[in-house]
Amino acid sequence: MLGGKFTSEEVEVFELLKGAIFESGIASYVTIVRTKFDNFEEEEECEKDRKKLAEESEGIKDLVNSCRAILHVNNPSIDVKKESKRKLHEEDRKNSREKLLNYLATSCQGNYKPLSWENIYSRMDNYIKNKLGWDASSNKELEIVLQEQVRNQEEVAEQMETFIQEEAPKFSETLPKKPWWKCSIL
Repeated sequence: MLGGKFTSEEVEVFELLKGAIFESGIASYVTIVRTKFDNFEEEEECEKDRKKLAEESEGIKDLVNSCRAILHVNNPSIDVKKESKRKLHEEDRKNSREKLLNYLATSCQGNYKPLSWENIYSRMDNYIKNKLGWDASSNKELEIVLQEQVRNQEEVAEQMETFIQEEAPKFSETLPKKPWWKCSIL
């Protein structure tokens, strides 16, 4: 989701992960959703914005050119005083929602399975440690707590998967043909 230009922090993180993103092949599964774009229904304006985004940095240009798409939408606030303005905003939100849902239904049917997740995780872990000045050797207690949290999350995920496998058949008549837990939005 992008409401304007990429922030310097977003560019910094992207530059850090750029190698892993392109090596892993995930870029072709990425859709940049450009929000707060008044001219979202005008293809020519969307293309101008795409080119403008690509000019922000060489790394961002690579992402823009290799991602699945840039989807322009407008999501203005409906908490406005003028009734006429609120109706226009509601219409933009409705049209944006339809555009997004149509895109997801027609263009985002594959699931991404990361080939180098450990590499991505390691880079993010190092980035966070360097940015926060965190030294694992001096924070063994924190490291133990974090490892416990990871184990808890894995346990909850396993319990949810078991629950879904056991309980979903009971509701098979009300579930969509493609179960929601096997769908991906990327």
